[in-house]
Amino acid sequence: MDKSSQRWDVGHEKTPTVVFDGDTANISELRDFRYECNGGHEANWRQRTVNLAETTSVDFIVVPFSKDSSLAHTMVSFGFANGSHLAISVEARRRKGQPYSIWKGQFGAFPLMYVIADERDCIGHRVDCYDYDVHLYRSAATPEESRTFLTAMLRRANALTESPEKYNTLFNNCLTNLRSHVNSIWPRRIPWGWGVLFTGHADHLAYNLGILNSNDSFRSLHDQANISPLAKGNGHRDDYSCWIRSGLPPEAQCLH
Repeated sequence: MDKSSQRWDVGHEKTPTVVFDGDTANISELRDFRYECNGGHEANWRQRTVNLAETTSVDFIVVPFSKDSSLAHTMVSFGFANGSHLAISVEARRRKGQPYSIWKGQFGAFPLMYVIADERDCIGHRVDCYDYDVHLYRSAATPEESRTFLTAMLRRANALTESPEKYNTLFNNCLTNLRSHVNSIWPRRIPWGWGVLFTGHADHLAYNLGILNSNDSFRSLHDQANISPLAKGNGHRDDYSCWIRSGLPPEAQCLH
């Protein structure tokens, strides 16, 4: 590891780059760590090539900071025709020993980064070591819209690697970046307001705006979307992405 990467916290040492070649995206520095809850970890930065034309879906992931919290972390995961998934998490890039702070994040304490990761990394870590509830929802995006969404996020990840920006708790965070990507597909779909500021209610907002693919009530959908019981302790499974979706409504399960 180079010296410049040693100043960053675990999992934030490197930022991804993507090389496009027609419908192919070649991703470098994809994060695929395995974490020990005592603080240890097995670092694995790898490359992955995805065929953008085979993008089939995008799932919206909400991780409340605590039970009934008004604040949460939000992520997305893209599905492909072969049943695989690719997660992208917009985060505040922290230095070694630097805890996340809502207040410091408002005053430019962190750079902004896009983490491109395996689901066993970005979901498994939160479920296994922090005991967070993770809610996963299938969006109403078509395969073409999902492809456009993914391409935009990969290009944004490249742009941040080349020209870093400051994270901002209110105006340049996980949800505001996702809002920009959604609005580029569906113009003015997500208005600015309390639903964006209070990220813990982002799933309810997405439901009310018709962004989630469901005819159920929100309460029913919310309960079904909690994948934590299936995810917990199962990071060793090769079929992890399909396994954590096995309790979801049929339209959100893996293709077989």
